[in-house]
Amino acid sequence: MIPTTGCYYRTTGARIGEITRWVTLPPWGVSLNAEPDEGFVVTPAMYQDAPVMVDVAGGSLVARPVLRGPDRTDIRADGEDAATIAGIPAGAVVTVDGAAVAVDDGTLEIVSTMPATYRVEIVCWPYQDLDVTIVAHEPPPPPPSPAEPEPEEAAP
Repeated sequence: MIPTTGCYYRTTGARIGEITRWVTLPPWGVSLNAEPDEGFVVTPAMYQDAPVMVDVAGGSLVARPVLRGPDRTDIRADGEDAATIAGIPAGAVVTVDGAAVAVDDGTLEIVSTMPATYRVEIVCWPYQDLDVTIVAHEPPPPPPSPAEPEPEEAAP
């Protein structure tokens, strides 16, 4: 008999469709190794490192959706210029430099008054995790002001 390659996945709960493990089993070992609330789908091993999940209704692998990244990754450290990430789903866990950030309206804005590098991570099943770096650069110096005219000397 030919071994079966595939993956076990969650059939219930908040992370439904999440692949829990990839295996190569003899055909009779598939159902014997399933945990409660787990399903099994036969699939080529080449997808093991791909960002996929199982469509539970269809019993097939599908690509996990992608979160939209920031509109820009370089900003001026002037307290006004901003990088914006919009479309963050409700329930997403958002961190900036490891600290949790509340995002109530689906939009995160990064603004800085000093040069710095910010690591932004967003995790929300079934989306692929987003991990992006935003760099705040020293703003350019202001342009020189026009030279003041020399005061005219009074006539003697």
